[in-house]
Amino acid sequence: MRFESRCLSAAEEFVAAHYSRTRISGKGPDPVTRIERRVAPLISVDTCEFRYSHTFGAEEFGLFCLLSLHRGSLTMCRGGDADAYGPGNVMLLGHPGQALRGSGVENSQTAVLLHPSVINRVAGIDEDARCPVRGFRPVSRAAEDRLATAISYVARMAESDALASGLVSRTATEHLAALVLDCFPHDLGTGLSVPEGRSVHGGTWQRAARFIEENAHRDIGIADIAAAAGVTPRAVQYAFARYAGTTPLDQLRTARLSRAHAELAAADPALTSVARIALTWGFSHPGRFSALYRRAYGVSPSVTLRRP
Repeated sequence: MRFESRCLSAAEEFVAAHYSRTRISGKGPDPVTRIERRVAPLISVDTCEFRYSHTFGAEEFGLFCLLSLHRGSLTMCRGGDADAYGPGNVMLLGHPGQALRGSGVENSQTAVLLHPSVINRVAGIDEDARCPVRGFRPVSRAAEDRLATAISYVARMAESDALASGLVSRTATEHLAALVLDCFPHDLGTGLSVPEGRSVHGGTWQRAARFIEENAHRDIGIADIAAAAGVTPRAVQYAFARYAGTTPLDQLRTARLSRAHAELAAADPALTSVARIALTWGFSHPGRFSALYRRAYGVSPSVTLRRP
C-alpha cells in the first residue's frame, strides 16, 4: 500500500484511515508525504518520509508503534516535557490508548506496529491485561542498537514478502515482542519467575520440548508451546531457562534447523534450492540461515545440498 502526496489534507485522510485521526500542519517549498505500508498478521511495517517541517496531533493509537528514525529530527511532547530524537534513535512513539503530539523536520523512519496482546502473550500474562512496557526510550544504547538491527531485519523481510508466510510472520513478531520486553522498561521485574505460584519441574520442559519436536513443521508460537506443557508462557520460559539453558523459541529454531538440514541432505539440487528449503522451515533471510547452519553443522547449506 503506497501513498504519496503534496497535499496535507490528503495526508491527514490517509493517516486517519490507516492509523488514527490526525491533524497535520506543515511548511516547506515541496511538502511531500510518502508512506508505504506492508501489513502481515499481527504486525505492520511502514516506511514514512515527510519532506517538510510539520507538527501533528493524533488521537489514541490502539497499537504499539516502534519507530527507528533514519533522517531528520522528531520531537515528541509528552506531558510537560519535550523529548527529541535524531538519526539512529529508536523509540516507542506512544503507548496504546495515549494521544500523540509532536513535530518533525525533514524526517524519514521505519515504523513497526505491534498489537499489545502479542507482547502480553510473550510476557506470559493475560492478553487483555494492561501491557507491562513502560517508557519510550530503550534502557541503553546497546539495547537501542539491538532494536534498530531487528527493525531493519523485519523491514527487509516485509520488502521481500517473506512475512506473507504465517510461520515467518508469527516467529518474527514474537521475537520482536521479546526484544521490546528486553530493551524497554517494564513492570515484570528482573529475571524469570513462575506467575502461577507453583513449582515448574523437568516434566514441564520435557512436555514442551516434545511438542516442539513433533510440531516444528507447523505455525506454532510460545502460546502453543505453553498450552501443550499445561503452563503459562512465562512458566515455560522459566522451565527452558532452568533445565535447558535456552528459550522455547530458540529450541524451536534449532528443531527447524535440524529439519532443514535433513531435507538438504536428501534433496536433489537440480529440483530445489537452499533458499526454498530455508523458507519452508521459517528462515526467510538466506544469509542469516547460512550463518546459523554453518555454526551448527560446520559447512554451508549449499555444500550439504550438493553433496552426493
